[in-house]
Amino acid sequence: MLQAVKDAAYRATWSPARIADQSGRVFIITGADSGLGFEMCKALAHKNVTVVMACRNEERAEEAIKRIRSETQGGSLHYMHVDLASLKSVRAFAEAFLARGLPLHCLINNAGLGLPHEAHTEDGFETTIGVNFYSHLLLTHLLLPQLKHSTPSRIVFMSSPEESRGFIPWDDMKGTAVEKSDFNWYGTSNLLRLMSGKELADRLQGSGVDVFVVQPGMSQTDFFPKMDYSQTESTLHNKMQEAAGQPAYRGAYSALYAATEPSLEGTSAGGPARVFGPLYWAQALKLFGRGSWQFPFTANLMQCQLQEPSNSLARDADNRQRLYEAACDALEEVLHSPLPNRIAAPPASA
Repeated sequence: MLQAVKDAAYRATWSPARIADQSGRVFIITGADSGLGFEMCKALAHKNVTVVMACRNEERAEEAIKRIRSETQGGSLHYMHVDLASLKSVRAFAEAFLARGLPLHCLINNAGLGLPHEAHTEDGFETTIGVNFYSHLLLTHLLLPQLKHSTPSRIVFMSSPEESRGFIPWDDMKGTAVEKSDFNWYGTSNLLRLMSGKELADRLQGSGVDVFVVQPGMSQTDFFPKMDYSQTESTLHNKMQEAAGQPAYRGAYSALYAATEPSLEGTSAGGPARVFGPLYWAQALKLFGRGSWQFPFTANLMQCQLQEPSNSLARDADNRQRLYEAACDALEEVLHSPLPNRIAAPPASA
């Protein structure tokens, strides 16, 4: 009990200042040119990480590098193009990275969008789950051999408190029937990232690759201003983050913690699903009473706490296994080939 209290206190007061020197380590961060990804990249540069910034827009990425270089000359920063709305682009990115012959110590699946203007990606996925979930799932599998060659290594999936409103589209895993995306699909994309992250952690047990899921609380980034403002919910969420959101650099803490904290090595497999991040809204509601107006303002307490997902679907191991298989099947249907490095389920315990 005393150790559990000490661990909770450590996570509650953690900041990137506690990250040890990371010289020689290579990270990939998707969406590293803005928002939380930019803050992760900057913090890691201060600790001498080689960061591959996987981004769609070269001009924005180069500007982000200039901004970081105005603060620190540490680390090594490299832009590489990827468009997460295209599985072809994801494969090209992975091939280009592997051709460099670099090790890979951490993959941070950070990039994401919500309420997109286009309903579907070029591959036929509903855009939100296509970009936020399926492209990252493919990228993870393509880079898995390099992560295994670079152990101890880690994969970090960014989720969100919005996973609470997510669902699993068992009858339409690609979302092909969707005519216009709504915010429930954003919640779903984060639920799918959470569930697949935990399932990968369990399937990779003993490989030297840890997989963690994090959420950033409510943070002030350019995420909400990019939404389709023909939908009222875009305005509501943007106003809420302006009023109650924390600075983006604090929103990045949970991912940085999961990516670098030495005590987490070898701990991701087994046990129930858990998420690192600020106090979940569900916990806040327990503290202040359901329906209380205070809960948005408590969404940023204790940045690196370990807590259960809000969505009961994520807490069910059978659902996580089924989701992984269904998602891999959906990718294979689009790729017209087996998913590289697909991981078999561990044998059932007697």
